Amino acid sequence: MEVITTHINADFDSLASMVAAQKLYPQAKLVFPGSQEENLRQFLAISSYKLVHYRLKQLNIDNIERLILVDTRLAERIGNLARIVDKPVLEIHIYDHHPPHPNDLSGQLEFVRETGATTTLLVELLQQKKIPVSAAEATIFALGVYEDTGLLTYNSTTEADIKAAAQVRAWGADLKAISTFIDRNLSAQQIFLLNDLIQQAESYVVNGVEVVISSISVDKYAGDIAILAHRLRDIEKIDVLFVLVRLSGRIHFVARSNLKRVNVGDIAMELGGGGHPTAASATIKELTLAQTKDALLGALKQHIIPFRTASYIMTTPAKHITAQQTVKQAKEMFMRYGINHLPVVAAQGDVAGIISRQIVDKAISHNMEDSLVAECMVSDISWITPQAEPAAVRQLMLERHQPLLPVMDGGNLVGVITRSDLLRMIHEDLERTPQPVYHRQGMRVYRKNLISLLRERLPENIQHILRLVGKTADELGYSAYVVGGMVRDLLLRTDNLDVDIVVEQDGIKFADVLAQQIGGRYKAHKKFATAVVVFPDGFKLDIATARTEYYKYPAALPIVEQSSIKQDLYRRDFSINSLAIQLNKKHYGRLIDFFGGQQDIKNGVIRVLSSLSFVEDPSRVFRAIRFEQRFGFKIGKYTLNLIQHALQRRLCDKMAGTRLWQELMLIFAEAQPVKSIIRMGELNLLQFIHPAIKLNKKMTVLFQNIHTMIDWYKLLFLEQEIEGWLVYLLGITDQLSDNEALAAWQRLSLGQRHLKFLCSARRQAPEILYSLQKQKLSLTAGYSGYCRELLPKPCSM
Repeated sequence: MEVITTHINADFDSLASMVAAQKLYPQAKLVFPGSQEENLRQFLAISSYKLVHYRLKQLNIDNIERLILVDTRLAERIGNLARIVDKPVLEIHIYDHHPPHPNDLSGQLEFVRETGATTTLLVELLQQKKIPVSAAEATIFALGVYEDTGLLTYNSTTEADIKAAAQVRAWGADLKAISTFIDRNLSAQQIFLLNDLIQQAESYVVNGVEVVISSISVDKYAGDIAILAHRLRDIEKIDVLFVLVRLSGRIHFVARSNLKRVNVGDIAMELGGGGHPTAASATIKELTLAQTKDALLGALKQHIIPFRTASYIMTTPAKHITAQQTVKQAKEMFMRYGINHLPVVAAQGDVAGIISRQIVDKAISHNMEDSLVAECMVSDISWITPQAEPAAVRQLMLERHQPLLPVMDGGNLVGVITRSDLLRMIHEDLERTPQPVYHRQGMRVYRKNLISLLRERLPENIQHILRLVGKTADELGYSAYVVGGMVRDLLLRTDNLDVDIVVEQDGIKFADVLAQQIGGRYKAHKKFATAVVVFPDGFKLDIATARTEYYKYPAALPIVEQSSIKQDLYRRDFSINSLAIQLNKKHYGRLIDFFGGQQDIKNGVIRVLSSLSFVEDPSRVFRAIRFEQRFGFKIGKYTLNLIQHALQRRLCDKMAGTRLWQELMLIFAEAQPVKSIIRMGELNLLQFIHPAIKLNKKMTVLFQNIHTMIDWYKLLFLEQEIEGWLVYLLGITDQLSDNEALAAWQRLSLGQRHLKFLCSARRQAPEILYSLQKQKLSLTAGYSGYCRELLPKPCSM
């Protein structure tokens, strides 16, 4: 059985979409999952169009094989039909015009695009397929388009909606129906309620934006609250309006916005509803009007885009050089931090000019490396205050061609705005403009706050800790973020409770304050500006100061300095690990993605952030393989070329033995380590353990057998732990002579205890195998005996 349905409290767009969809699915039954709006009920009662539709109780919904959803894709909006959406055999087709929601259903067929009405999408399909449409059907389609676009006047109206209106008129739509059922004069009750809404309207300023909230309680009302919201907005000339009406134990929420900075669809999501950036609604249960208003104000503070100033755009803290330093020192700073411009600070703290990498290179070519920066800098520059508007930033940087803009506050350099910062601001402005969402093959990446994902994936105690971190950061005036693998795995829907926190400012001070608040303790590592906070229940939280790092020579340990979250994320190994989620209350859940990590996760690509990434840290080669095999990703072509160049330069030879050992340990600890070992062999990485190690078919089979054997051991001897990495290490060195194997283990800087065990196991293995074969044990028993004798128990180091 095929069923076409829509959302509860169906309107004309719902009806029109259902009728249009039935022309695409002639055998499908039309089913309203719940009530209809009053004007729709009136239309169905008096219309000459004979609509054959069913109620849910008339059908056995378990017999539905294909469910066609129109004007919604949220399970909570289709009533009892939500009970069957998870059936494996159910086929779902979706036609919808609403923006994406975290709880959206997925369908085998999706035709989704942001337009003023879903009817518009279906009119396009009927027109493309040249399906005949009667005048009565065209009239219903017209009602759907005109109602949801406010007679083509709402800001959400698109060119496609206007074309659809023209098409249905060409099909013979009766426009008198529009004035009869949509453009109606207000009744006496509606006028009375509208007056109440005007009287109760209150104005608030949130993040620099004026919004109006009007809330009333009524005993009975059968009309459409959205009509009253539109009249109130038009009468009072309101840009952002929220109407709350308490009726029959529920709060009916209607929102309208004329400002791009205020996306009421996102705000409605916070209250359990949804909609467009310009129009949204929700039905709220179990809250009073006062509670709903408080929840709304909280959502507004979180979602309204603040009026941005230079302080929002700038990079801080600002790297700078003094006027009395030398050109040679400027060159070292450019190389250390990977930047191209530096503000020059005079002795009294004022910004005296800007010096560029290009100027420094030219000065050095003229043997001026010992000259003072003051002699070479550009002194004719402008600066701005933290309160400067974005327009001033654009003017100075684009029209005056100033590549770096110092930000001064009270005579102190507090930040700089680079060209990258400016481009990021422009990009964010473009992303805030509503864009169409096409069917799944062409769907754009939806940029959203991750609050819902945090709630869905994280336990309550971890959510509480993240909120507490944000609260502590707010009290200190810091910015706090959760970073790294946890963010990556959230987007991959993979469990990971390894919480790493980065704060802009002093991470050790932050750890001290947080430990006091929770009654815990902390241990600081001043050299790296990090700390570990230990909660009373034993939970450990890693805290780090946002920092940048540089390497004095290839494969050296990094030298770290305090920096910004952007620079902190830039030092990460791969783009998929360069993501952060802000934890401050005002921006809680906001995803920070400077380097395209989201897109690389979506595309399944491992990509480095710098062309010198493997030069600075060759151990990243092994990590690239580990992540590639763990997630089923592919190392990007450019990144693979960089790996090959690093191997040609034999940079892995410069890795300390302990670092190489640590990377191998992590690979051996993976769920499927054999894939990574084979990939290491394909890239000829095993040579850096010992030059004589070569991947061949025999070695591949050996690793597969080792993996199987360890799995058997874990099944048979649950009470005994083993260190399986030692077995894999034996396997890697199996083809070597005794002396070569010992050299390989010493290359990894293994301790004497482990060296002694490996030598003993290598010597005893043939004897044990011979003994098992002699006793003619079964395969399983053979594995068991071999495991008991050979597999290492945890070493007490």
